[in-house]
Amino acid sequence: MAPDILTPGTFTPEVIEAWEISCQCYFMHKSTPAAVQVRTVVWSIQDPKVRNWYQVNQARISSLSFDEYMSELRTVCLLLDWAAGVLKKIFNSKQGSRPFCDWAIECQSQNCLLRGTAFHLNDILMKCLLENNMDDGLALDYYYENITEEDVTQ
Repeated sequence: MAPDILTPGTFTPEVIEAWEISCQCYFMHKSTPAAVQVRTVVWSIQDPKVRNWYQVNQARISSLSFDEYMSELRTVCLLLDWAAGVLKKIFNSKQGSRPFCDWAIECQSQNCLLRGTAFHLNDILMKCLLENNMDDGLALDYYYENITEEDVTQ
């Protein structure tokens, strides 16, 4: 087992998150110590811009934690306003005619892309967003039944 290889191309928040998860699975499977995680996977990114960035800053980058590395990688690979764009997509999302569960999972998945940024919605804000953007008919039932968080988790 090895982490996924990122070939040259346009990086999106979703692509970077998928690679991050692949690396985390690799670390878990191989019991990779935190101190060597970055240098264990860094060469699986084949994009010249990222490789050049790493080569120029190799000593510093290799000493980062994997979370710190991923934060810097996002800065290098993504547009400056990528997180604001993801948050805007979440805020503009409406349930519409989709099943609530499908829509809620989509919103939560988008919010996962924002982990480690100031744009990440905590559970309370995510709950408010879902309550305010759900289908009007479902919202009436939801408020009429006075559904609590405990009801949802049972």
